[in-house]
Formats: sequence, C-alpha cells, structure tokens
Amino acid sequence: IQNIQYKNWFWLDKNVEILKLGFPRNDYLINNQNNRKLIQEVKKRLNIKNNNYLILYAPTFRDDFSIDGYKIDFSRVLKQFEKKTNKKCKILIRMQKYSKCINYSDDILNVTSYPNMQDLSLISDAIISDYSSTLFDFAIQKKPAFICALDIDNYKKTRGLVDEYFSYPFPFSTTNDDLLTNIEKFDYEKYLKNIGHFSVIDTVERKLLYVLCSRAKKNLYLFSEYGRTTKNGLEYSSTEELSLIADMM
Repeated sequence: IQNIQYKNWFWLDKNVEILKLGFPRNDYLINNQNNRKLIQEVKKRLNIKNNNYLILYAPTFRDDFSIDGYKIDFSRVLKQFEKKTNKKCKILIRMQKYSKCINYSDDILNVTSYPNMQDLSLISDAIISDYSSTLFDFAIQKKPAFICALDIDNYKKTRGLVDEYFSYPFPFSTTNDDLLTNIEKFDYEKYLKNIGHFSVIDTVERKLLYVLCSRAKKNLYLFSEYGRTTKNGLEYSSTEELSLIADMM
C-alpha cells in the first residue's frame, strides 16, 4: 500500500523500485547520539542547562490556517513530565509556522528559528508530535515519543492520513487529558518492544551498498582473476570481492 501511495504522490512510474531503508538524515542522529561535545554546544546556543529534561514539541505543517491542533496545555504537560521523571523539565517548541500562537515562558521555549531539526532531536529526551515523521527519529534513538492529534478529524479531511498511521507504536491521544494520562502511565520497557522493528540505522551505507550490488550483478562478466578492474567509476580488486558484494543482494 505504501509503495503505491509514494508512487502516486511523487508521480513515479509503476516499475520504480522503492528502497525501504530508512531516512539518510537518521545517520546523523545515530552517529552523534553520544557526541557530548556537540550536544553541549547546541544546549549552550539555546541557553539550556545540561541537567534539564527536554521535551520537543514539533507538529507537522497545516495549510488551512487553523491553529486548533496546536492547543496543547503545555503547563500541565510540563508538570506531568516533571512528576514522571523527577527532573526539572523544559519544553522546546519547534513550529512549522504560527509560532506566535504559543504562550512562551522560561520553561516553554520557542526554538522555531533554530536551523537544524536534527540537533534539536539530539538534545531532546522526548517528543510530542501529531502526524510528523520526526516521531521515528526519536524511535531510532530509543527516546519516548507521544502522538497528540487534537485536530485529527479536520486533518483527515484536509490532508488525509495513511491507514498505517493508526498502528504506529507510539502512545496516542486526541485530547490534552489523554496526553497527560499517556505520560503518567508511560512504560519505557514496553515502549522499547513496540518500536523495535523501527530502529533502522546506517541508511546511507545501505543505499550505497545497494547501488554497488546492483552494478556488481550486471558487471560480473567484466572481471578477471588478475589485478583491479574499473567500471563506471567503481573499482574492485578481484572477482571474489565483486561476487561477495553481489551475493549480499
């Protein structure tokens, strides 16, 4: 179903092959999740203390000028997270637009103008979103992710949702009260089991390997058992090396 939808959305030929290997942007998260220097630098730019528990709110785009989906009760959410984590918490707000519709404070920060969304994902400990793929950026980092879709009925009418959305492995809510309950009852071990098959890494490497293997299958006949052979800018040392790559397909 997803393949058909992608081909329709991007006007792709029916014979185009879609590789389900994850987003290349996620390699940045995996490669830097333990990069304390980078994480501290980003927090310093945002004037955030290292010991704060950070919740990122990153809703997706709306094109109907409605702000109903953004009416999260951030004060109550903040208190619920502090009760759950027993830590000082701050909420980082990263809007697509309409950032002025939020009441900001010392603990509810507007980071909409920060240019690198992946940096915000790195420094944050949890996320609240609605229909955004950013939820899966947190899943691959094994960080809590919560869906709060306050305007789901209107969103389905105006932009539509794929059927798979309703089986995403994240605590789901359509009201503020349900969101607070999901935070209160959040079970991290159960969550890890639910997101297990969504943890995809090394997506760039895997895509490049796919290209190498595809070429390898087509060009095996070019190789001899002597020296190195170059074809289309790719260099291999032996038939054994190329055969090994081809066998990985």
